[in-house]
Amino acid sequence: MKQFMTFIVAFLLTIPMISNAKAESNQAFSDLKGNSAAEAILYLHDKHIISGYPDGTFRPNEPITRAQAAAMLLKALDIEVIENPTVQFKDVTPKSNYYSILATINEKGIIRGENGYMRPGETTSRAQMAAILRRAFDMPLDS
Repeated sequence: MKQFMTFIVAFLLTIPMISNAKAESNQAFSDLKGNSAAEAILYLHDKHIISGYPDGTFRPNEPITRAQAAAMLLKALDIEVIENPTVQFKDVTPKSNYYSILATINEKGIIRGENGYMRPGETTSRAQMAAILRRAFDMPLDS
């Protein structure tokens, strides 16, 4: 339960950015000093769920996109990416870097598209993130 709560705190109180940068897990990001979510950010970084920017920053106040949230959820939930997904989106082509991630997370029912659109670059509101987390962790609506 502590891991789940830490994960929720990181999603809802910070707005992390996924990148291809490989930072040392024992190296603190240069812009987290005094940030109330620093512990949660570093926890998720140590678990290889999130990373920062190539310049060594995390930029905790940057918005998160639906594609970035999908990538973090796959890592956090240890979901394997579907190799040859068949789902088609009107706004994400199979050549997109996030296509397989979005197709997998969509097939799992965690992040849903609307009318064939996945909107991968759209930022995720706190309300949307709450719904996504509820579906990701299979929590009933009545609890």
